[in-house]
Amino acid sequence: MSPGRSAGVIFGHFGDRIGRKRVLILTLVIMGVASLAIGFLPTYDQIGAFAPALLVLCRLAQGFSAGGEAAGASTLAIEHAPEHRRAFFSGFTMTGYAAGMVLATIVFIPVAALPEDQLYAWGWRVPFLLSAVVLVVAYIVRSRLDETPVFAETKSVAAVERFPAAQVFRHQWRDVVRVLVCSLFAVTQTVFTVFGLAYATSPAVGIDRGTMLWVATVSIAGSLVTIPLFSALSDRIGRRPVWIIGTLGSAATIFLYF
Repeated sequence: MSPGRSAGVIFGHFGDRIGRKRVLILTLVIMGVASLAIGFLPTYDQIGAFAPALLVLCRLAQGFSAGGEAAGASTLAIEHAPEHRRAFFSGFTMTGYAAGMVLATIVFIPVAALPEDQLYAWGWRVPFLLSAVVLVVAYIVRSRLDETPVFAETKSVAAVERFPAAQVFRHQWRDVVRVLVCSLFAVTQTVFTVFGLAYATSPAVGIDRGTMLWVATVSIAGSLVTIPLFSALSDRIGRRPVWIIGTLGSAATIFLYF
């Protein structure tokens, strides 16, 4: 299980124990510390093999935090949403993720245009150091959030489970398996944003790095419109048809993309 998937289980457990708001603040702190730490990492020449080891550790922390973010933010949005608009409200979790991806890519475009010696010497650190600004803004916003009515009501009647994750796996394991299998479609996102960029800019293909970053930026920016639209549509016609169309569409268009 990846750090992100395992984090969803772990932070979901604590979200049911101590509240959604506290967990979201915790995941934010983990992400912020890990991102800033990458920006300040010593080089291989300075500390040897500890440099890549620390980088891997920071990346694992980022993945762990991102998994908790996704679970916590979606839960927070759904539990604050009117019953007939749950998909629309929760869709803004992914809209926010897409906006973050666009912002990060735009920040990296001028960095990627640097000469390679400067890019690898110091340029790659800039986006990680700039993440401090986003960290501060996000902390201010999250610290002012209200706890969800669902958790507040559960806590008021002392109905909080001691081991909520264990209860889920014991009584709803079939649903857990279904969700895990359904989530496999998300691999297309990683193929597009990570492998696609590396493949396209490799010597075998030779597309300019800046061009590919703009391709990713424009594509992801389009989802800022389509996510709310399809979320609202699923509130009207159901989640299943929208999800099936999206999954089949992703499977088909990834081949066209390559």
